[in-house]
Amino acid sequence: MKQALLTLLLAAALVPNVAAQQFRVAQPAVGSQYVIAPAGRTVIVAPQFQRPSVGTFRVTGVTPGGETATLALAGQPPLDSYGAPLLDDQYKPAADTYYALVTAGDWTGLFFTVTANTATTLEIHTGGLPGGRATSVRSIEVRPYWSIETLFPTSVAEVSFIPTTNPDEVKTRLVLAPLMLSGNEQPQQVGEAYYYSSAVSGWVSAADPDMAAGKVLVAPGRYFYMQNTSTGSYPLDVVIAGSVLTAPLRQNLYASAEEVTATCFALARSSDYKLSQIGFTDANFTPSLNQSPLGRNDLLLVDDGFGGVGAVYYRYKSKWYTTGSALPVDPVLPAGTAFGVLKKAGPGPVKVLVNRNNL
Repeated sequence: MKQALLTLLLAAALVPNVAAQQFRVAQPAVGSQYVIAPAGRTVIVAPQFQRPSVGTFRVTGVTPGGETATLALAGQPPLDSYGAPLLDDQYKPAADTYYALVTAGDWTGLFFTVTANTATTLEIHTGGLPGGRATSVRSIEVRPYWSIETLFPTSVAEVSFIPTTNPDEVKTRLVLAPLMLSGNEQPQQVGEAYYYSSAVSGWVSAADPDMAAGKVLVAPGRYFYMQNTSTGSYPLDVVIAGSVLTAPLRQNLYASAEEVTATCFALARSSDYKLSQIGFTDANFTPSLNQSPLGRNDLLLVDDGFGGVGAVYYRYKSKWYTTGSALPVDPVLPAGTAFGVLKKAGPGPVKVLVNRNNL
């Protein structure tokens, strides 16, 4: 096994930037997350709270259409959870891009980018997912995605990040953790990197400084390595305010027939979890044959908060163990922790972890 695969510690693949007008925002379960970035350190920024819901709808039918599916919404006109009607062209391009999280049906826990709507329907981007049926989606919750510029707006410059005046001397770098790593890849080397350019007064791609990157989406489960390591760096404070995501979430765990792979993710939750509560089972996390290093299969890498591996766990006979100890463990893992699931080379379908809110 290649435990050095990650110096690990946050899309759904990005799809067309289709967005929505201002709509109803009301969410009782709200809170904020506070991340301290010391000078000269890298820290993990994994959003625990999501942008507030703008509506929940019952779905009466699903019509597949290639890469998309059209959801028929209940009611004439359909009403959101706060009693407001769905508006014509509500999701036309504007400031935000929205996703629909399935809260009931066979697709519970999946979320899809909203690409269009009428007064009674919602179109979602389903990619290569098999065609839906009426039972696939019975209800949805609609929320705006986080983006780089909504997590780190210009208004918090000098407080939550240091703007860059010289591209050869980047002050604060955000590296979006990749969905999957293979071989000896490292997340901070493979992940897409961004910085705030004073020249354009916005976020840009480090690989292409002419490309505006403020609207890059940060889906639930994605996280950043925030590198506050430049010469002249100083302590930074990041505050992420939002609402609690209570619906189940599905997380794909990837594998490859040719090489070791790792899936990078964080739990988009506001609560701490015991390791046994996250949703790992023998079906999605291959148990070890025994407790020897040679007998181990899947490994769970847990971040140390600063871009490194804090602990490595494996499952054996339905119990969790940490490498270097023969006794079972069940640690409490703080909200905002990021993970890497290492899988050996071998054929097999993508495994799915279903995480339920434990509040």
